[in-house]
Amino acid sequence: MFSYNQLTDLVNELVMKYDLVPVGSFARREPMINDLDFINRHMSNVELYNDIFNHYNVCDLLSYGPSFVHFTIDIPNLNEEININIWKANDKNLLFQIVSRVYDKQMQIILRKKAKQLGYKLNQNGLYKDKNRVSGINTIHDLFDKLQLEYKDYYVG
Repeated sequence: MFSYNQLTDLVNELVMKYDLVPVGSFARREPMINDLDFINRHMSNVELYNDIFNHYNVCDLLSYGPSFVHFTIDIPNLNEEININIWKANDKNLLFQIVSRVYDKQMQIILRKKAKQLGYKLNQNGLYKDKNRVSGINTIHDLFDKLQLEYKDYYVG
């Protein structure tokens, strides 16, 4: 496990270099972090992984596919390994990928249960009513409003 502060430089570097969106425990600003999770908005996972492989000490490729890549790298200046998970998202599902990967499991249950009570289905690809994607949801606040929930920030600290 690593402290939030130990990983800040690495996360900022990856975000700036590859325009990744940090999600998971780092985005929630949890004090201790086991792995790093990101959403990739632009490059294919092949291009992204190859570039990371060429610029960082990748220790092991654990899993790979068109929508997901999972590998370990040595953290610069710490000489320790960390798992990195990167999901591919497009503009259409980016907001919902962020929601599904940033909020903790308890909040995911609340969101999906409330959606179901209102006759919707919520997943990482969107909010649906009768198998049709619900329009007009452009922000996390819009989603909470549609689900008739008070907005809850996903940050821990």
